[in-house]
Amino acid sequence: MKVLINDVADVPNKVDVATLLRESDVVTLNLPLTPQTKNMISTKELASMKKTASIINTARGGIIDEQALAGRAAHRRHRWRGMDVLTVEPPKNGNVLLDPTIQI
Repeated sequence: MKVLINDVADVPNKVDVATLLRESDVVTLNLPLTPQTKNMISTKELASMKKTASIINTARGGIIDEQALAGRAAHRRHRWRGMDVLTVEPPKNGNVLLDPTIQI
């Protein structure tokens, strides 16, 4: 396995976010929700990922643009997604990521 890393710290072999998204088979998000990270994964970023890529958010709701992710999922443009967190918790009826018609 080749591991790609992006971090705010100066770490060896760090790559930029665009490279990480473009080249990864599995992306895990582990960062705080700040004004700079809110919706940092949106339509453009999701489109740059491999169609077979998986994305897992165990960080904070709001880092992934839920509308953008639901749109990609509805068109089966990503193999798999894992969400441990949502923008609004507990989730409310009408959350786009809980729509059973966007199964992957």
